[in-house]
Amino acid sequence: MISNGGGKIMIVSSVAAFAPASSLQSLYGPVKTFMNRFSESLSFYNKYGITSTAVCPGYTVTNFHTASGVQAEMDSVPRFLKKSAKRIAEEGVDAMLRGKKISVPTKTWKVIVFLLKIVPHSIFRLLSGLLAPGRYNEI
Repeated sequence: MISNGGGKIMIVSSVAAFAPASSLQSLYGPVKTFMNRFSESLSFYNKYGITSTAVCPGYTVTNFHTASGVQAEMDSVPRFLKKSAKRIAEEGVDAMLRGKKISVPTKTWKVIVFLLKIVPHSIFRLLSGLLAPGRYNEI
């Protein structure tokens, strides 16, 4: 990319990067937090015309949940929180082409990430337990 005069990098992260770790997948959120920071660290290459964007979708309708063994939890999530893979991809690619460092697709998830930054984690866990049961159950 340096020898070509630039390039675009997209890292697929998750809204989980902003949320407290869950009992369902204890490493998922922390790994996504790392991915966001790693993507941001690549800004040192901006002087070469290289940008990196971490795309952080929320619940996205794909085969991921079945493959990772959490389809039952996904099925219990309210419809308004689930977004299509096409919409997430379109918004993610647009953000990457604009050189955004972090992209949270859809207004719904932008609001949720904003709330995650200001609402105490104990309250978030309570609300999440109502909307997406199982994620914050005690082990």
